[in-house]
Amino acid sequence: MDFRFYLSLFLRRLPYFLLFVVVGSVMGVTLARLLPPVYLAEARLVVESEQIPDELAASTVRTQATEQLQIIQQRILTRDRLLEMANRLQIYAAVPGTSTRRLDPDEIVEDLRERIKIVTTGGGQAQATLVSVSFEAPVMSATVTNEVVTLILQENVAMRTTVAGQTLDFFMQEVARLDQELASQGAEILAFKTANKDALPESLDFLRTQQAAAQERLLQLDREEAVLKDRRTRLVQIYEQTGQIEAGPASTQTTEAKQLQENIEKHTWDGKWYRRAYFDDGEPLGSQLNLECQIDSLPQSWSIISGAGESSRSQEAMKSVDQRLIRRDAGLIQLFDPPFDKSSLNPGYIKGYIPGVRENGGQYTHGAIWTTMAFALMGENEKAWELFSLLNPIHHGGTPEKIETYKVEPYVVAADVYAVAPHVGRGGWTWYTGSAGWMYRLLIETLLGIHLEGSQLRLDPKMPESWPSFKIHYRFRQTVYHIMISRHLGDPIIPNAISVDGLNIEGATISLVDDQLEHIVEMKVS
Repeated sequence: MDFRFYLSLFLRRLPYFLLFVVVGSVMGVTLARLLPPVYLAEARLVVESEQIPDELAASTVRTQATEQLQIIQQRILTRDRLLEMANRLQIYAAVPGTSTRRLDPDEIVEDLRERIKIVTTGGGQAQATLVSVSFEAPVMSATVTNEVVTLILQENVAMRTTVAGQTLDFFMQEVARLDQELASQGAEILAFKTANKDALPESLDFLRTQQAAAQERLLQLDREEAVLKDRRTRLVQIYEQTGQIEAGPASTQTTEAKQLQENIEKHTWDGKWYRRAYFDDGEPLGSQLNLECQIDSLPQSWSIISGAGESSRSQEAMKSVDQRLIRRDAGLIQLFDPPFDKSSLNPGYIKGYIPGVRENGGQYTHGAIWTTMAFALMGENEKAWELFSLLNPIHHGGTPEKIETYKVEPYVVAADVYAVAPHVGRGGWTWYTGSAGWMYRLLIETLLGIHLEGSQLRLDPKMPESWPSFKIHYRFRQTVYHIMISRHLGDPIIPNAISVDGLNIEGATISLVDDQLEHIVEMKVS
């Protein structure tokens, strides 16, 4: 290739290239100077939807910020609003470089809508809104932008005021209605008292006499109940030993329960735990034979809670639960494992959940609480308290890192906790879960051992080793019982001895009397 030839050719054509560059540059500069400049003014603001607490007026106030901004935009860009703004601000008379031809109203409206842009970003209850206006004059761009922002804020205030006024009217109507109802009921009560004044006991001495008689009757009924329970226990023992006492209707139920218990032991033991169920075709669920849902916590826990499981099997089953379903590192207890995903098993709706979420292999808190109850009933108090601490939602919010993981309120029970990455440890539904009631029973009844049985209180505490004692103030109607439960620490006393107001009683049950006095209950445990 001859570079000299091409170089000489380029040099001969260089004047033409330079001519084209110069002409193009001159034309571009001329065009830029002849065209009028356009200035763009922008403003950013945040508009929030009205906030009235849900518990006060959830159904009366529910406008999202997106809808609110759309309504405001439609209002300020109406024909009448735009024409009024153009006339008041002398927009087109003040724009330099515009045509001398006077624009008709339709052209003014169309031109302003082209120049004014309102863009919404973000989401949820609060959104950022960007207002931009373009004109040939910078002052006019800024003036119109300020005017549009002012209109948006005015409309926002007006909408909030209107909604608040409507809500206030609603509450005032409710107050008036309730006042009428209270007045009507008050009139009925007054009329009843007037008509029955001779029959209504108003004497304080009379009421006290009646109360004393009722308390005495209550004590008598408690004594009679204890005698009848003891008699029933003896009769059942005699019947089981001799079969001579005629059985009542409960004998059929007892026979059926015994048959069910035998069938469960015969057909559902899987080697290391109890199976969960069987499909219609006889295929087991919750078995080592399954690829998914090999072990389910429910039959293991309830083999202990119901007392129907064979003792050694139940112990081994709960050991398997501890090994395979309790995830201490993640702070959760799985319902079963592995979750349903790709196998042919069809257990129903739970397979519709993502593997590791809710009933599909996550922590379903009902089942997790029953697991903790089972360990407590087995006498494994330390493990039961450990699992209660693991379930306690307050421990999921102890650090910013834990809060970031848990993401829901750490002061109410969550119905479930995720067990699937990357959301392991994230709380699910809160506030409206029946597991909150079971959590209450786990703490009060199973762990602290406070069992209300009619008008009696049975004490069966399961204290952790780190507790020397604990105290409960229990109110029975209008009477307070101060209950102190402590370890005897080697004192020469009978373990689990109970005294009421200094008097020792047999057993672990105290009778509750509503005498409006304070009583001291002391219990020593081993």
